Amino acid sequence: MVWGIFKGCVSTSAVVVSSPPPPSRTPNGASNNNGASNHGAGNSTPSKQDDACKRLPDNKAFKTIVNGVFCAETRAANAKRMDSKAAQAPIQPKLELVLKSRADFDKLTSGDNTVDRQDVSSVAFKFTATKEQIQALSQFPNLTKLDMSNRGIKSIGVFSAGVFPESLTSLNLSHNRLGDNGVVAMSAPGVLPKGLETLNLDSTYMSTVGARALSAPDVLPPRLKDLDLGSNYLFDDGVAALSAPDVLPKSLENLNLYRSGLSAKGAEALAHGLCMTKELKTLNLGDNRIGPEGATALSGQGVLPKGMKELDLSYNRIGPDGAAALFAPGVLPKSMTTLDLTVNELGNDVVKALRSWNAGSKSLTSLNLGNNDTTPRDPYGFNAN
Repeated sequence: MVWGIFKGCVSTSAVVVSSPPPPSRTPNGASNNNGASNHGAGNSTPSKQDDACKRLPDNKAFKTIVNGVFCAETRAANAKRMDSKAAQAPIQPKLELVLKSRADFDKLTSGDNTVDRQDVSSVAFKFTATKEQIQALSQFPNLTKLDMSNRGIKSIGVFSAGVFPESLTSLNLSHNRLGDNGVVAMSAPGVLPKGLETLNLDSTYMSTVGARALSAPDVLPPRLKDLDLGSNYLFDDGVAALSAPDVLPKSLENLNLYRSGLSAKGAEALAHGLCMTKELKTLNLGDNRIGPEGATALSGQGVLPKGMKELDLSYNRIGPDGAAALFAPGVLPKSMTTLDLTVNELGNDVVKALRSWNAGSKSLTSLNLGNNDTTPRDPYGFNAN
C-alpha cells in the first residue's frame, strides 16, 4: 500500500438528520400522526394518579388517597412487586476459575461438581487445552473471560468456527507460538466472537501475513476496545494493512504495537488509520524506529484523538525535530496525562526545554525523558587529553 504525503486527518462536516416530531395525543390516547393509534380508540392509558400511587415509599403500608384516587396497595403487595423486579435483574457471575490440570477441567465439565455453571465468568488454563476442551466451555453461558496465555498452543486445528463461546468479551492468547498459520486460522469466519472487547495476541510470532489476515473484512470484532499485537514481526506492511480504511474498529480504546518493526513509513500509514479511531485512549509504539519523520506524521492534524491519555514513543530515535513536531501547538491532546520519550536522541537542550515546558503544563502528569543525552560517552577516559 502506497501512502501520499500525510498532512493530517481530513475533517468532514457532520450530516444532521432531523427526526420527525413526536405524535400528538388526543384525550383518549390515540395518536394524531396519520391516524395511527397507540392503544386503539377508546383505550385508556395509565393515569397520573396511578403513577403517583406506585411512587409511594416501598416501606410504607398505605391506604391513602393521592390526587383524589384511593391507593389500596398493601405492604405485602408492594414487597411482591419489588421481588419481581429483582428476579428480572440480570445474573452477575463472579466466579473466576484457574484450571491447573486436565483433571480440574474434567471435574468442572462433568455433572459431579459443586460449581454452578451460571456463576462462572472467567476461566484461565494452566495446561495446554485441546479443541474439544475449549468447545466444552460453551456449557458456561455467562463466561466472558478466557485466558490461555503461554500455554504452548501451536496447532491451527484448535481454531475453528464456534470454538469460542459467543459470550466471551476477553480472549488472551499471548505468548503462544501461533505463527501466521494460527492467526490465519483464527481469522476465519465464525472463530472470534462478535462481542469480543479485548484481544491479546502479544508475542504470538505472527508476521505481515498474520496482520493481513486480521485486516480482512469483518475479522476484528466491531466492539473491540483493546487490541494487543506487541512484540510481533508486523513491520511496515503489516501495520499498513491494519491501518486500511474500516479495519480498526471505531470502538478501539487501547492499541499496542510495541516492538513491531515499525519505521517512518509504517508510522505514516498508521496515522491514516488513527484518523478513524476517535475513542483511542492509549497507544504504545515503544521500541520501534519511526524516527523524526514518523513522529511528524503522528503529529498531523487530528491524528491523536482528543481523548487520548497515554502515548509511548520510547526507543524510536525521533530526535529534536520529532520532538518539535509533537510539541507544536494543538498536537498533544489536552486530555493526555502520560508521554514516554525515553531514549530518543533528543539532546540535552531539548530535554531541558521540555522539562521547563512540562513544569508549567496543566495536562501531562508524567513525562519521561530519560536517557536522551547525545553527548559522546568515554567511560574509560580513552579520549582524555
